[in-house]
Amino acid sequence: MTSNTDMMLKEDWNLPQKEIRKKLVDLQEACLKLPQVEIQVTEYLSDGTYGREIFIPKGTCAVSETHNAEWITVISRGKIKVVSEEGSSIIDATEKPVTFISPAGAKRAAYALEDTWWCVFRYVGNLSTTEDIRQEYITNLAQIQ
Repeated sequence: MTSNTDMMLKEDWNLPQKEIRKKLVDLQEACLKLPQVEIQVTEYLSDGTYGREIFIPKGTCAVSETHNAEWITVISRGKIKVVSEEGSSIIDATEKPVTFISPAGAKRAAYALEDTWWCVFRYVGNLSTTEDIRQEYITNLAQIQ
């Protein structure tokens, strides 16, 4: 497994985390006013484990949802620039997948430098519908401001 610091070139920010979070939320709200790109989503549910794979086309800007818990994250293919409260990084999975743990509460904006496949996995126990999983593990935008 690869840690966040091992997998990326990292630039540090000189802004407080709360200010960066606000900028990420502002970007999300601005992006929602623009024409939307159809993001291909494939979901998996097996023996209490949920997985979601998204395809982000080259040239697409995306802002993540905020998860209430840690998720195993795999960038299986592609190259993407990611901005978060921890800094700015380029995740390069053009030669091999990149795997890391995404911490609870993480909020990110990303720009796909190449077509990118981004996957997340989590044990969800007895939850069996996407709606129940989202209600349990995704933070409402109003709760994070």
